Amino acid sequence: MKKQVVIVGGGPSGAYLALLLQRQVKSSDTFITVINKRERSLWLPATPRNLVEDMTEQLSGPLDRLFEGNSECGRVITDEVVSVGEKSVTLVSGTVLPFDVLVIATGSKWSSFVDAPDSHADVVKHFAEYRKKVADAKTIVAVGGGSVNLELVGEILAKYPKKNVYLVHSGEHVLKDLYPLKTRIKTEKILQKLGAKILLNTRAEIVPGGVRLSTGETLEADLVVPTTSAKRNTDFLPPNWLAEDGSVLVNLKLQSTVRPDVFAVGDVADLPEERQLAKLEAHLNVLTPNVAAYLAGVPLPKTYVVGKEALGMTFGPHNASGAAKMPLFGFVGIPGPMILSLKGKDLMTGKHRSRLHY
Repeated sequence: MKKQVVIVGGGPSGAYLALLLQRQVKSSDTFITVINKRERSLWLPATPRNLVEDMTEQLSGPLDRLFEGNSECGRVITDEVVSVGEKSVTLVSGTVLPFDVLVIATGSKWSSFVDAPDSHADVVKHFAEYRKKVADAKTIVAVGGGSVNLELVGEILAKYPKKNVYLVHSGEHVLKDLYPLKTRIKTEKILQKLGAKILLNTRAEIVPGGVRLSTGETLEADLVVPTTSAKRNTDFLPPNWLAEDGSVLVNLKLQSTVRPDVFAVGDVADLPEERQLAKLEAHLNVLTPNVAAYLAGVPLPKTYVVGKEALGMTFGPHNASGAAKMPLFGFVGIPGPMILSLKGKDLMTGKHRSRLHY
């Protein structure tokens, strides 16, 4: 009887794991099931640009070719897990699937424009409606100075340089204190050169017609983009599996500290690092052989190394900033042209679709 691997989540983390794992196991011994709530696998880093330029098809990767030429090894189910039992998961449809290994790859639930619906038709509609809001707005206020909003402000002003765009941030400078002050100031200058009005050390409350600032002033706006925050997408899991922020408690093998037959990858893994898609390949290089080893009943060979931090942001097609943490030297700035070259004109959406055999 085949061993059952259930991967919950078909975003890049779950989909790429399925692609890699099917090469390391025998189809006669193992069957992989990927469960994804959405019809397609979304490449979320491209969503800020998708609000000024239609990239919905490019960032949406179909999953029907995930086991192309190897259907005896796996399948994709469009459904949602509602609960996890001792050795099975229950789906919204009522289906109960047994597992020998369970991998949690559900990522995060995003707020604001990143929170796309499940059906592809609704995803297309969602982004088209938001693009129209951006195009029609004369004054836009983005609340929060995290990387997603920073990129969005840059994309809007690169496309519509005459729009009145504010960025309101509660800190002394944009981004987290983790990143070098030089990089944070450089980012502010790039956006200001594009035309952004940046209000630092200021909080904003969304009110009808705009935002009320902590200074007592009210900014009128046609469109307000709230803080783009993320919550771990793990509500269906037992509470004792989770850290306080909802991420899955794991060791450096990416194996659950509660259940040895459970693993986690990507945003949902409770690791002492910034959650970024750029770390996915390092996660997969550890997780793929470890899951294969667990199935084979041998010691897990790979250990994840924490501490490799990097950030690369693009602000339209011609501007970028970022920094990477280097051994011995700490953080160093990354030249804008290098970031633009690495991400490419399509923000790596082509690579995502290519990996999914499209």
